[in-house]
Amino acid sequence: MSAITSLLKPPVLEAKERKHFVYITNILSAVFAVLKAAHQNGLQRVGTVGFTDPIRREYYERMRAISAELGIELRVFDSIEAAVAWMKRFVA
Repeated sequence: MSAITSLLKPPVLEAKERKHFVYITNILSAVFAVLKAAHQNGLQRVGTVGFTDPIRREYYERMRAISAELGIELRVFDSIEAAVAWMKRFVA
């Protein structure tokens, strides 16, 4: 089983909304729970798009750590097309 995630169009936070940045931590906890459940059901690899923006560095580092902990291959791509091409190698 494989998955593709995209961070190409995340919400833009205004200064007054940044106080809710803790929300990102909650998202990462949810991502871990989802990845763990998906891995238990056969997820082996994840292709991601959109991690090139420096603002996403913390999210990427956490995703990388979670993936490594679970033994899930994590690959980063510049486009959805490149991610799909990679995934097609694993489809019978």
